[in-house]
Amino acid sequence: MSIREDVAAALTQEGRDHLRLRIGLVCASIAAAIVTSAASGAARPTGVGVLFTLALLAALVPDGHIPTILIAGHLVFWFMTVPRPASAAAIAPAVVTAILLLAVHLLSAAATVWPPGGRIPRSAARRWLRQGGAVAVAAVAVGGLTALLVAAPLPAGTLPSLAAVASLGAGAIAAYRLIAR
Repeated sequence: MSIREDVAAALTQEGRDHLRLRIGLVCASIAAAIVTSAASGAARPTGVGVLFTLALLAALVPDGHIPTILIAGHLVFWFMTVPRPASAAAIAPAVVTAILLLAVHLLSAAATVWPPGGRIPRSAARRWLRQGGAVAVAAVAVGGLTALLVAAPLPAGTLPSLAAVASLGAGAIAAYRLIAR
């Protein structure tokens, strides 16, 4: 058998639902790389290419360490290329990227949890969407409050501001745990 036949046979055994999860993982990762590149203000084809390759590998092996390496790669790409936000509007790309990375995480976890070849139960998909949506709403809320902190002139300095954002994040996690029950 050739490599092409092996890949075709593996994709046939996966089933449509798993293929959708894997394609969604790659699309969310590419979108996050594009948002990061746009937020940096310059084209970054090398970084986007590396992240695209990692996304393809993560789609092929979602149950290994590659999805974690992919998300870490996105974080490194963000912190190396995007300047510190100077205005409230500059927080929006960070929130969008965070939600896209949440999607990468959820899609890779879902591709690992459900057995290949079978259908994903609608009730399970709704539960995952509800819980992922709660985390996305919390990310938007923390991003909005962070934008308010960036826009407001605070005499206290950076450390209290970071502590406030961290406490908001902890509150969002606590709210998620209440919702997820």
